[in-house]
Amino acid sequence: ALGVERCELDRIFRESDFITVHVPLTAANKGIIGAGEIALMKPTVRLINVARGGVIDEEDLAAALVEGRVAAAAVDVFTDEPPAAGNPLLTAPNALLTPHLGASTAEAQERAALDVADQIVDVLSGRLARYAVNAPLLPPETMRVIG
Repeated sequence: ALGVERCELDRIFRESDFITVHVPLTAANKGIIGAGEIALMKPTVRLINVARGGVIDEEDLAAALVEGRVAAAAVDVFTDEPPAAGNPLLTAPNALLTPHLGASTAEAQERAALDVADQIVDVLSGRLARYAVNAPLLPPETMRVIG
């Protein structure tokens, strides 16, 4: 219904015009996008990381930007935060760097505050919070019974 197809990462890297990264940093995915993965990408790809620093190898991404193998990158997170003065992304062409500032606009903060307020109202009204990551998947009536 959503028009989404599950596929392997190498296919995503080969076929995508835009790649956005939205994963937690774990031992399993540290550096999951490096030179090998970047080599699979179209030279016109736009790579966006708003997940966690360390998921994308910053040196490999910077080299790809310098060499024109990646058209552009937007990075909101870095392996070391704040990024060190020698971080190669700081001088790479076509790199938009917003170290944890991507959601720091007045509009984003207002929207976040409204979402939090709406969720508080939901919970106080006996409904589940929409974005809770640790809430049980039981209806409020069942939760009241089992406490």
